[in-house]
Amino acid sequence: MAREFIVDGRTFPDPDPNRSVEEVKRMMESFFPELANAETIERKTGETSSYEFKRRVGTKGSGSWKVQIKTAEDRDWVNNGIRLATKEQAVMYACDLASRWTALVESRITESADPVNYTYENGELVSIPVPVLQT
Repeated sequence: MAREFIVDGRTFPDPDPNRSVEEVKRMMESFFPELANAETIERKTGETSSYEFKRRVGTKGSGSWKVQIKTAEDRDWVNNGIRLATKEQAVMYACDLASRWTALVESRITESADPVNYTYENGELVSIPVPVLQT
């Protein structure tokens, strides 16, 4: 029976039919850290088994964190597309921004439903690549 894996509405082919569903999930965690606490929902349609990894609401790894800022000219909070896996990483990134942006007058850290796309390591942002799973 063919298998496919679904994360955030995106379908990925089976990277290795010899791996268990849990092993595939762990492999995908390096691209989607939020899968660490995700539940697995299995559906069978014809000859295909679909495994959807769903985030558990309210658990660590269930979303991402973003930095929002205001300058003297801003009335509303603004942010870029950077989404980090942990609040701690977002705080470090906010401190880095504050040390470089003289126009910044206020910052805050908020949760986001967006997928994680960066990590903050050793004082630098590192892009997390979009997974390409080979069959």
